[in-house]
Amino acid sequence: MTTTEHETERLGVVASAVRTDGTVEQRLLRLEDERAARDVVMRYGHFLDAKRWDDLFALFTDDAVRLLGGSFEQTTNGRAALRALYDTPANNAADADQVRHHYASEIVRLSESGDTASVVAYYTVHLTGQRDGRRVRGTHQGVSHFTLRKVDGQYRIGRQVNISDIAHNPLAPSGYVDRPAG
Repeated sequence: MTTTEHETERLGVVASAVRTDGTVEQRLLRLEDERAARDVVMRYGHFLDAKRWDDLFALFTDDAVRLLGGSFEQTTNGRAALRALYDTPANNAADADQVRHHYASEIVRLSESGDTASVVAYYTVHLTGQRDGRRVRGTHQGVSHFTLRKVDGQYRIGRQVNISDIAHNPLAPSGYVDRPAG
């Protein structure tokens, strides 16, 4: 998926109308589902920052897909493959000793059945650590689009698209390199 395709898909979610039909009970259930979907994204950021891998990857479906675009492109298929990228000595020993994901301006839209949800949000990641014997801070930002689906009554991440400028962050984990210009 290109960045342009993602932008079109993301803005389709943003432009979609909030449902206000139904009984009070149906509307309340939708509000609870929206809150639960938003909560998955917020927990994702907190668990990622704390490197709580078991908790983090419990948020994903077995067949989850993560697509990265922007200054670094990567596609990862499956929860096990995604976990293998994160839970490595190199990632755990990265230069950043403090990582903070901040999600904002999130928009949640539910499918008609409520079995799936889309959450789009802007994010900023702040990293602090040591580089060449001095304290360094790095920041990158982007936009995420999470597609969630209910598994055993709980929303799980089935697809995640991140478009960011991570390759320009001096404390980004090794392997995130700038794409060639052009």
